[in-house]
Amino acid sequence: MRKFALLFCLLSLYCPAQELINDADVAFEQAVYEDAYQLYADAADRFITDDDPIGYIHCNLKMSECKILIGEPNEGFQIATNTFDYLDRYFPEQDLIRGEAMTLLGRANLNLGRNDLALEYLEEALNQYDDMNSLEKATCLNELGIAYWNNGNLELAEQYLEQALAIRRVLLGENDRQIGDSFNNLGLIYQEQAPLQALIYFNRARDIYEESYGPDHPKTALVTNNLAFAHASQEQFDEALNLLQLVKTIWDEKYEGDHPRKAFTISSIGRIQYANEQLSQALLSQTESLKMYMALYGDRHPEVANTYFLMGEIHQRLGEHELAVDLYQQSIYANLVDQTYTSVYDLPEIRDYFNADIFLSSLQSKAIALEALHYNKTLNKVDLTSALASYEKCDELISIIRQVRQNERDKIRLGEIAKEVYESGIQLSLTLSRQTMRPKYYLEQAFRFCERSKSAVLLEAITESKAKSYAGIPEDLIRTEDSLKAEIAFFEQQLASDGDQERIKNLLFQYQSAYHDFIDELETNYPDYYNLKYSQQIATVPEVIEALGPDATMWSYFIGEQQIYLFQINSRGIEEFSFPKDPTFEELALSFRNSIKFKIDEAIVTNGKVLYEQLIPNKLPKTRNLIILPDGIIGTLPFEALIDPKSEASTIGGHDFFLRKFSVAYDYSATLYAQRKESQEELAEEILLYAPVSFEENEVVMNNLPDSKEEVKEIRLFFLSNGEVDMRLNEEASESLLKSGNISQFKYLHFATHGEVNESSPELSRI
Repeated sequence: MRKFALLFCLLSLYCPAQELINDADVAFEQAVYEDAYQLYADAADRFITDDDPIGYIHCNLKMSECKILIGEPNEGFQIATNTFDYLDRYFPEQDLIRGEAMTLLGRANLNLGRNDLALEYLEEALNQYDDMNSLEKATCLNELGIAYWNNGNLELAEQYLEQALAIRRVLLGENDRQIGDSFNNLGLIYQEQAPLQALIYFNRARDIYEESYGPDHPKTALVTNNLAFAHASQEQFDEALNLLQLVKTIWDEKYEGDHPRKAFTISSIGRIQYANEQLSQALLSQTESLKMYMALYGDRHPEVANTYFLMGEIHQRLGEHELAVDLYQQSIYANLVDQTYTSVYDLPEIRDYFNADIFLSSLQSKAIALEALHYNKTLNKVDLTSALASYEKCDELISIIRQVRQNERDKIRLGEIAKEVYESGIQLSLTLSRQTMRPKYYLEQAFRFCERSKSAVLLEAITESKAKSYAGIPEDLIRTEDSLKAEIAFFEQQLASDGDQERIKNLLFQYQSAYHDFIDELETNYPDYYNLKYSQQIATVPEVIEALGPDATMWSYFIGEQQIYLFQINSRGIEEFSFPKDPTFEELALSFRNSIKFKIDEAIVTNGKVLYEQLIPNKLPKTRNLIILPDGIIGTLPFEALIDPKSEASTIGGHDFFLRKFSVAYDYSATLYAQRKESQEELAEEILLYAPVSFEENEVVMNNLPDSKEEVKEIRLFFLSNGEVDMRLNEEASESLLKSGNISQFKYLHFATHGEVNESSPELSRI
C-alpha cells in the first residue's frame, strides 16, 4: 500500500508540457513575465523529454519574448539567436517558425536601440510569410511599424501598422487584445501629427483592454496615460487630469509604498497642471514626485534630474529666474556620476552622465534662465558670459550625442534642439560683441555657432561613410564601435524602467568607459580614422580667410525664427549683418522658385527684389568671387537670379540681376571648404565632364538635354592647356562607369544632367 501511495505522488508531480504552457500563457497575459518565462522553460524541458522539438522551439521563442518584455533584450536576443540556429540546422523548411524567430531578433534589437539591425531582421522575417496572412505576420508588421516610427518615417510606420490591424481584424474580430495593441500603437504614431485621430485610437484600445484585462490592469493604465496626454494636446486639461488620477489609483492599489510608476504619474499630473497654468499645483506635484524618486533612487538618477528640471521650468514661468537657475544646476549635477558644484556658475565636464537628453535640456534652460536673470534683475555681465559658456557646453554635448545616436527620430529631434541652441548662441555672442571690449572674439564665437549648425550633420554623414571604408580599419572594430553605441543608448533608456537601477547604472558606466577607452585606442592605433570620425574641430576665421585667398568673399547664412544672420568673411576679416525675417519668407522662396520654373516674368521680378532685400546687405564686398553657404530653404534659391530693388527695366533681361555683380559659387560649410582647399592643393587641374544628353530610357520620364553636349565641350576648352580632361557623352556617361572609376583624382566634377530635389525626404534627392 505504501508503494502505491509513493507512485501516485510521483506521478502527480509530473505535469504535462501542455499544462505548463497553459499556465505560462495565463501568466504572460497577466504581464507576470518572470513567472511565464520559468513556466515556458519548464515546458521546454518536458518537450525535450517527450522528443517534441517543435514544441521545444515554440517554448524558446516565448522565453525570448518574455526576456524582451522583462527588459532584458540581450538575453532575449541570445535565446532567439540560438533558436534560429537550431531551426536552420534541423528544420530549414519551417518558414513560419523562422519568421517568428527573426521577428523576435528584430524586436530585441528595437529594444537595444539598434533600429538599423531591427529593420534588417524584420524585413527578412516578413519575407518568410509570403502572401499568407497569420497572426505571426501581423506581429512582424506591427514591429516594422514601430521601427519605421523610430526612424521618423511616419508614412511607412502607419502603412505597416494598418496592415497588421487589418490581418488581426480578419483573424480575431474587433475586440481582441491584439486589436487593442494595434490601436494603441497607431495612437502613438498619430499623437504629434493628428492628435484627434490619436484620441480615437487610444479610446478604442482602452475599451478593449478594460473588457479583456479589466479596468485595473497595467495595460489599461498605460493606454489611459497615453489618452490623458492626447487630451492635453487638445488643451482638454481637466479631462487629462481626471484620467491621470485614474492611473494613479490603479498604481496605488497595485503597489504598496513608493514605486517608479507612481512617481511618474504624479510628475505627469504636474506637467499637465503646468500646461494649464496651474503653476502652484504643478510645483506641489513635482515636489511630491521628487521626494518619491529620491527615496527610490537616491539623489543621482535621471528621473531625479528630470524632476529638478521640471521644477526649474515652473519657477522660470513664474519669473523667479534665480530659483530656476539653481534648480537647473541641481538637475545637471543629479544627472552626473561624481561631479559636484559650489556655485550656479560652475560648469560640468561632459562625461559620465545618465541621460544625455535631460543633460542637454538642463544646460540649455540654465543658459536661458541666466539671460533672463541678467535682463530682469542683476544686469551682471557674468550672467551673460555664463549663459554663453552653457551654450558652448550644449554644443560639446550635441557633438557627442550625434556620435552615439543611431535612431533617426532621435537624430531629427536633436537637430531641432541644436538649431535652437545655435541661434541662441549666435544672438548672445553678437550681444556681447557690442557690449564688451572684445568685439572680435565674440563675433568669431557667433560665427562658430553658425558654422557648427551647418557642418555638424553634414560632417557626420561624410565622416561616417568615409570612415567605415577607410583603409586599414578592421571590420570587427567597426562592429565593436556600433555595438558599444547601441549598449549605451539601451542602458540610458533602461534607467527609466522598473529594473535593478544599481545594476543598470553600473552597466551603463562600464559601457561608457569601454567606449571612451575604445576611442582612445583608435586615436593611438588608427589616428587617420580617429581624426576623420571623432575630431570635432571646425575651421577658425583665420583658416577660412587663408583658404579664400585675396580675391574671394564668403557669405555664411543662418535662418533664425525672426532674424536672418549673415557672416561675411574675406581678407579684411569678419563682419555680421542681420535682416528682420519676413513672416512669409518660406512662401516667398517657394514662389520665387516656381516663378522661374514656369517662366512668369512679373513674379520673378517681384519676388527677386523682395528676397534681395531679405538676403543681400547694402554694403557689398569689393571682391568679384562670392562663395555662399546657404541655410535651410535658401539652399534651394539661385542667388544669381535675385534682382536689385533699385533696378527698373522694361524687359526681364534688362534688370540688374545679382549674377552681374558677382561670380557666385555655393558650398555647405566653411570647414568643408577649408578642408577641401587644403586637400586639393596637390591635385592637378583635372576635370571630369559628364553629359548623358538623352533620358529616353530612364525609369522616370525626363526631357532630353541636347545643349548639354555643347556645354561640356566648351568647358573642355578651358582645361585643355592646364590639365587632363575626361569627357563622357551619351551612353558613356553612365552611373555604372562613374562608380567603377576613381573620381578622387579629379579636382573638378561637372555633371550636365538632371537633378531631383525631394524636400519631404531629402535623403532621396539625387543626380
